[in-house]
Amino acid sequence: METKQTTILNELLTALNQNNFDLEAWKLKTNIVLSKIFGTDDPKLKLVENLQYNFSSWTLRDHSGGKQHDPVKTQAKEIIEAALLEIELNSTENSVLKEFEKQLTGSQFAILKSIMEQNNRQALNDFLDELDQKNKNEIFINLILNS
Repeated sequence: METKQTTILNELLTALNQNNFDLEAWKLKTNIVLSKIFGTDDPKLKLVENLQYNFSSWTLRDHSGGKQHDPVKTQAKEIIEAALLEIELNSTENSVLKEFEKQLTGSQFAILKSIMEQNNRQALNDFLDELDQKNKNEIFINLILNS
């Protein structure tokens, strides 16, 4: 299933192959997208920012003639593909359970996991009844806004 995030990241991959490719514009757009998806502290942002063409005479000589190899586009492609893999890995995790883990204390979360392993609906209902209303609201708000 393709999400909005993967669709947008795939569009960034496609943009790498455009004839009128502008690295600086691509980097700007990519940093905005990656920071929105992964947060402003994600290391992929720094990797994108560090992408640049090296126009030294050695680089020009090494890549002259034969098939054109673009190491900057290759690195950019790898960064976006890593982001896609990360999204895929995260999507296989239970986002509902992750939200409960963020909001509950360690002991509460351990109890919840134990109840889930038992597949006991009544115990789960009792557990949820005992939760503070503020915690429940925060869990539901985050689930709704982040889905």
